Amino acid sequence: MATLESTNKLGGMARMLVQSSLLSEEEAVTLQEKALALKTSFLSTTLTHKKISSHAVAQAAANAFGFPFFDLDALDSNYLPAKTIDIKLMQTHRVLLIQQKNSVAYIAISDPTNLHSLDTIQFQMGATLFPIVVEDDKLGKWIDKIVQTSDTSMSSLNTGAE
Repeated sequence: MATLESTNKLGGMARMLVQSSLLSEEEAVTLQEKALALKTSFLSTTLTHKKISSHAVAQAAANAFGFPFFDLDALDSNYLPAKTIDIKLMQTHRVLLIQQKNSVAYIAISDPTNLHSLDTIQFQMGATLFPIVVEDDKLGKWIDKIVQTSDTSMSSLNTGAE
C-alpha cells in the first residue's frame, strides 16, 4: 500500500520511468525531490545525475505516450522551416519546430508530459501540434545552435546598419 501511495505522488515522467523499470521508485522519489529543491525539471535532474541515458528516456517516453521517436542526429538544418518558434519560448520550453505543413507543426520535445509547454507553443503558432520525442541532450544542442545562428544574424544586421 505504501508503494501505491508514493507512486501516485510521482509526476508523469517519473512514474513512466518507474513503470518502464528504468528507475526504482526510491530513485524516482529522490530525483523528484532534488528537482523540486533545485527548481528544475525531473528530466533534467535525472539526466544531470546520469541515472539513465537520454536515449533510453526518449525511447521509453515515445513508447509509453504513443509519440514517434526521432534521432536529431539525422536532422539536416537546411530542411528546418524558416518560420520558427520564438527563441525565448524555444529555450524555456525546450522545443524545436522540425517541420510545418499546412496547419500542423511537428515539434521535437524531450518531455511529452510537459503539457503546459505544448499548450503555450500551440497558442503562439496557431497550429495543431504533432509532438515527436527526441533525446534531451541533442535537443539542447540544436536549440543552442539555432540561438547562436539567430544571434549571429542579428549582430550582422546591427553591423550593417552602422
